[in-house]
Amino acid sequence: MFGWALQARAQIATAEPNRDEERKLGWSNAADFGFVRTSGNSSTSTLTFDDKLTRAWSNAELSFRGGALRTGTEDDPFAIGTPDDFQIIEDDSRELDVELYYLSGRYDRDITERWFWVAGAGWDRDSNAGIENRTVVYVGVGNTWRDDDHLRFKTDYAITFTRRIDEIEDPERDENLSEVRLSWEYMHQFVENTRFDSDFIFFVYGSDASDNRFNTINAVTTNVTSVLALRFSLQLLYQNFPTLEEIDLFDLDPSNGGIQIGSAVVPRKKLDTVVKFSLVLIL
Repeated sequence: MFGWALQARAQIATAEPNRDEERKLGWSNAADFGFVRTSGNSSTSTLTFDDKLTRAWSNAELSFRGGALRTGTEDDPFAIGTPDDFQIIEDDSRELDVELYYLSGRYDRDITERWFWVAGAGWDRDSNAGIENRTVVYVGVGNTWRDDDHLRFKTDYAITFTRRIDEIEDPERDENLSEVRLSWEYMHQFVENTRFDSDFIFFVYGSDASDNRFNTINAVTTNVTSVLALRFSLQLLYQNFPTLEEIDLFDLDPSNGGIQIGSAVVPRKKLDTVVKFSLVLIL
């Protein structure tokens, strides 16, 4: 078995030569590409992509983000014949185990030095969580607590219109609902070569506080050279009321000779965890 992985980041900015100004004003783009492939006794492939395009003015910011995660596993081989005389059949086709896509955009504009208003929209599809399509449109206000080269901390508070279509319809949930959206964006440049980033988004259903969910990504990036860095990240996706999934139903334990008699619909797990340790190429 062998495996290999690569993640690349490209940053482009259109501004004056001053690097501090490039980070604050004008267009900038950051793109991450990742691919993992294993073969041998286990044959899998994982493709990841994330891109963030930002346009910053002195009193406003417009940003777009999109990405995808696809994991496929090759079907297991099988044999045709008798126990003493058989032929092994290997199927090269792949089945998607995880399929995640997302697109979003938002616009922030300052009201005062500390306050701003924000409007945004997003769409995502997450087969692992059982979500076929989810669209969110939101508007609200926020606070800029600090924003410089070493520390950035912003919070915002918004009202959303959310439409969610699950792979298996839940009769106890509405497809259309209003939510309260609370989020923060935090960056801390500990030393010249090490940076910590934390993004957190929390949603709660307007008429039922127990119906809540959150998505948070926390990452530490350490520059090794001017073009290479190591990045460790932890992402948590939580839904207090998860979607439904269909599982096989047996009359007895299959290991004791049970026979499948149908299927059962059960809630999925509430928490999904994604851990990444990657080599980042900065261009």
